[in-house]
This record gives sequence, C-alpha cells and structure tokens, in this order.
Amino acid sequence: YPPSDFSSVYGIASNSAPYTCAAQRLAEALVGRDGLGFHASSVFRARGLAYVDGDGTLDPNPQAAPGIYNAISGFTNSDGTTQSAADNLAARQGPYLELETANAVQLSNYFSVGTTLDDSYVLADSFPRKITGSGKEIGMPILYYRAHTNRIDNDPVPAAGPNFWPNNTYDLNDSYCNNAGIIARPVPFQSSVTNHPLADCATDSSGTTANLFYGKIANPNFTSPPRPYRANTFLLQSAGPDGLYGTTDDMFNF
Repeated sequence: YPPSDFSSVYGIASNSAPYTCAAQRLAEALVGRDGLGFHASSVFRARGLAYVDGDGTLDPNPQAAPGIYNAISGFTNSDGTTQSAADNLAARQGPYLELETANAVQLSNYFSVGTTLDDSYVLADSFPRKITGSGKEIGMPILYYRAHTNRIDNDPVPAAGPNFWPNNTYDLNDSYCNNAGIIARPVPFQSSVTNHPLADCATDSSGTTANLFYGKIANPNFTSPPRPYRANTFLLQSAGPDGLYGTTDDMFNF
C-alpha cells in the first residue's frame, strides 16, 4: 500500500516541495498520474519524479511534468539513461479502477495549483458540492490512511493532541483538520492560505475531530488494547453528504 504519512516517503523528506499527500498517492496507486496505471519506479513525488537510476537525483531530468508518467515519448534520467514510450507502458501496473467510474479529479478543480503543489489527481467521493474556486460540482477528496501495523492503540487522548496520535495504528496527522477549520492534509498546501475552497472542515479546537475519528474506527469487539477496524490494511474516509471532514456523517470503508 502507498505510504500515507506526511513526514516521509520511503525515507525521503517530503515536508517541502516536490511532494504529494496521501489522497494523491491513493489516486496514483490505483489509476496512475495519467490514467494508464501506476509506474513501478514511483516514490510518490510531485510531477512524477523518482530515483529511477539510483544516483540520488530525482529523475527524470529535467524535473518537469509528466515525469516518469510519460507514455508518449518516455523519459531521460539524470545519468543519461532512457526509458522508451513502449518500456514506459510495460512498466505500468493497473489501472485498478475503471476510469469512467473512478471519479478521479485534478486538484486544479478545487483550487489554483501553485509552485508547491502539482496538478495531480485525487479520488473524489460521490457527494457533489459546488467548489468556490472553479464553480464545478464535484465530490470532496477521499482521505487515505495506511495502517501502522507495528502499533497497537486507538486512543484520541484529546488533551495530548496530535503528539499522541503517532502511537496509534492509524495516525490522524496523515489527513488532519486543524483548529482553524483548515483541511491541512487531504491536499498539501501552506497553512497560511485563507479563503480556501477546501477550508470547510469541522473545527477541532477541543479534540472533537480526534474523538469522532477514533470513535468511529474503533472495533467494539477488541478494547484491551483498543483496536481499530482494518488494523492490518488501510482506511478510506469520505466527508459524507455534508462535505465536511470530522462530522458525524463521515463514511469509511468498513
């Protein structure tokens, strides 16, 4: 499964550009960055960059879209090696969803893509709402969490805040609504952004989101220690009909 944590991807620091977030990685893993499937060399970097030739430099060179997802002409690595268009297609896996029903939406439909964010895809849920920036009626991004199978807990502990969540099987930091009501991680953008078309999740000044999230994913049959549903795989989260993350109508894949 693709990584979902925001701090690193396969040991690569990803809290600065170019990077992608969990919602983008989910879409890339299932349909690719171009609808032609996942490229096996991907390390989930913005613009489709990867360490293909192993020299420590992000490939391909120059670092420009579509990166390793170039089924038209292939690409050239920083060491001069190439991958032809035919080899590029042969390296693909999937796509694992039919494009007609995958509901893959480019980020530019939600807001303008800047220098720190590439225009890749997220998978949207099936509850359309009018987006302020584009005026389009589309669903909200589906959030993705990969289970940390070496951790055994499912406790929000709101007094401890986000510093405690990394002890849990699922870390809410991977896709977190902060106390300003800003969606901090379904798509990565600067926290200083205001009047953002995606800035409409429920506020969390008193730990409400954490309590609701961990309460909803708790498996009632296993309480000592507390265990979540799908503790060995992954969670998907939809904002539900109200389009707001962290409210009671949020939907999960269990």
